[in-house]
Amino acid sequence: MYTSPLEERRRALEDAFFQKQDDELLRRIREDLEHEEARRELARACGLHDDAVLELLLQVGIEADTFVALALVPLVGVGWANGTLERAERDALMEAAHEVGIERGTPAYDLLEGWLSRQPKHKLLEAWQAYAGALGKSVSAEQRDLLRNDFVERSRKVGAAAGGLLGIKAVSKNERAVLEEIGKAFG
Repeated sequence: MYTSPLEERRRALEDAFFQKQDDELLRRIREDLEHEEARRELARACGLHDDAVLELLLQVGIEADTFVALALVPLVGVGWANGTLERAERDALMEAAHEVGIERGTPAYDLLEGWLSRQPKHKLLEAWQAYAGALGKSVSAEQRDLLRNDFVERSRKVGAAAGGLLGIKAVSKNERAVLEEIGKAFG
């Protein structure tokens, strides 16, 4: 059976169109599967299964392999509260990172470096607050108070690191506001 060159060209274009559609559909399916797997791994790492909280964390770059960096988000928030990160605050953050086991060359360290080199969007602290709120609901009142006090105290150390004049006003008004948000996050 004879097919004209125009008919062959039409079929080739049609095949190419549908192949492109199929490729796009497969790409989206792969992305959805990868995202779902990342959410499951994060849920295992953090022990929470609140889909809304997990989504917020994923949106700000927190995954299973960077989850440990989440412990530093309130400290980072206090460090950047005045719009700049002082050298002493950065040093205090790096010391806190070492204390929670974040080592150079790990994804968590790379994420922290990004937070230290440019001020993160407020959405990062909001994601942490959502996580802290969910965590606060899953533990006893005594454990919640211990967590709250620990986060507030470690964050206060970052705020006080840059000092003030002879230690007076070592924690600024903006830093105190972030500390207040941190304290309220656990419910």
